[in-house]
Amino acid sequence: MCPLCSILETGTHILFSCSAARALWSFIREALGSDWEAGDLAEFLQGRATQPGHKRRLFWCIFVALMWTLWTTLNKMVIEQIFPRRTSDSFFKFLTFLQYWHLLARHRVRDLLGVMLDVLVAAAQHLCAPWACFGVCH
Repeated sequence: MCPLCSILETGTHILFSCSAARALWSFIREALGSDWEAGDLAEFLQGRATQPGHKRRLFWCIFVALMWTLWTTLNKMVIEQIFPRRTSDSFFKFLTFLQYWHLLARHRVRDLLGVMLDVLVAAAQHLCAPWACFGVCH
């Protein structure tokens, strides 16, 4: 059972419909645009994973970091009973994965990913700025 939603855990639920997944997808969509709308894996990949060249590589870097963030966050809740204190925790975890992987990317993809990281970090800072004085965000 999903520790947040109390429904049967499936791949689609973990990665797309869980409240933790919806929050992270909303953040991505807000920062990168409506073409990052996702309801299920097949539908999403059909439109995005077939892009040419560097855009496809960039997509996969971001997508894998997003999936890994969701997977590790929910595993931590289910296995270790450790829950995020704030919704923004998953945003920053996602950004941390991307920053690490940015260093491993090919030169051209690294440059594009750097631009995407700047946009994502600015979006995270913008979302958290009003709450910073309350200690809600990092």
